[in-house]
Amino acid sequence: MDKGTFEFHYFDSNFRGGIARAILSSAKQPFENKVVEFGKWPEMKQSGICEYGQLPLLIHDGKYFCQSQAIVGYLARLFDIYGKTLDEQYVCDNLLCSNEDLLAPYHDVIF
Repeated sequence: MDKGTFEFHYFDSNFRGGIARAILSSAKQPFENKVVEFGKWPEMKQSGICEYGQLPLLIHDGKYFCQSQAIVGYLARLFDIYGKTLDEQYVCDNLLCSNEDLLAPYHDVIF
């Protein structure tokens, strides 16, 4: 089933972009992986293209989506892997929140 066109903009790392890329790949959904170079990021940030001035950025059929967890939730629902029951959806949300907790201490070190 055709789910449209996708562009995923993030740095050359999987820090906050890895899960979204993994969902697109596992769904066998073609997407354009736009690697943002650190030197070009300030210009992109100033352009206002990224809500809240942050990456990752997903463009799906011309609509702009930001915030890594929101993007992952959107893609999981779109590809019907978010969970069928409230309990399954809780497990997905719990894992996403845990992922953010695990990444937080490394943010300043990496960036």
